[in-house]
Amino acid sequence: MKFHTKQSGSAIEDSPFGGHAKLVQQLPVRALEDMYKQKCELDVSQYLDGLAYISQYKCRKTGMLFWRPKEISGDEAFYAEISKKWPSYYKEERWEYHQARNQIIHSQAESILEIGCGRGYFLRSLEPLGVNGVGLELNKDAIHNKETKSQVLQQTLQDFRSHNPHSIDAVCSFQVLEHVCDPYQFLSDCVDVVKPGGKIIISTPNHEYPDHAMMRDAFDLPPHHLNHFNRRVFQRIGKILSLRIVGIYSQPHNLGVHTNDRKPNLFTHLASRALSHGWQAANQLIGQTTSNPRVGHTILAIFQKP
Repeated sequence: MKFHTKQSGSAIEDSPFGGHAKLVQQLPVRALEDMYKQKCELDVSQYLDGLAYISQYKCRKTGMLFWRPKEISGDEAFYAEISKKWPSYYKEERWEYHQARNQIIHSQAESILEIGCGRGYFLRSLEPLGVNGVGLELNKDAIHNKETKSQVLQQTLQDFRSHNPHSIDAVCSFQVLEHVCDPYQFLSDCVDVVKPGGKIIISTPNHEYPDHAMMRDAFDLPPHHLNHFNRRVFQRIGKILSLRIVGIYSQPHNLGVHTNDRKPNLFTHLASRALSHGWQAANQLIGQTTSNPRVGHTILAIFQKP
């Protein structure tokens, strides 16, 4: 059985960062559902109900790739289920944590907000430093099983911002921005929360990592991930938000992660190959770099508010 990605060069969509975005490709839902079943035995059909394809667009202002319709974004029940299917979903330590801690220490930040903190492993690592941390998390199970002494609130960033403007020395968010429907609003809220001169520390999957660029990992696709980032995208985002770029760091390739742990069946193998070929063709049309074998899974961007 062979699958093809549908493509069109004419359709446009509103970009989260303003202006228009160009349609890059459309991904068959059947292949996507099978990728999730093969990776972690998770049935995502309820989040893609009635769709034959989902569409990927490229923002003309930033180069960010994103998926639509918005309704394919996973909800609280989805994240509760995926965290049970994938035991290491909430990691005690990530590559980017070390660099983030160094920034916090160097800045002498006393108040930290982590958005999407999971069970609070990063906040726990700050406790010996005497840093006052607070986390935001929507997964009730993660909050109930938190590993930190810091307060973890079941609250959205927008709600927190409305009551705590310009109050935090550093805002951190690890592997969250790729999940949200409106990354511009998310980052704007981060800017509003942090004090003048404060840091905004963001990590996401690096879309130059081969498994991400070639769409080989189900977890880097909807309903899990909606947005894709690389160094150039973060540079453009920093300019749009009038932020100073402190640094953008790519995880070394030798520290990459294995994204597909199970041996694929024939259907998944053929689907993955077809999707990869379709992605390469689409990138040739839009001039997008497909992958970089020298970079690993994650990219970390550190901004400073003026």
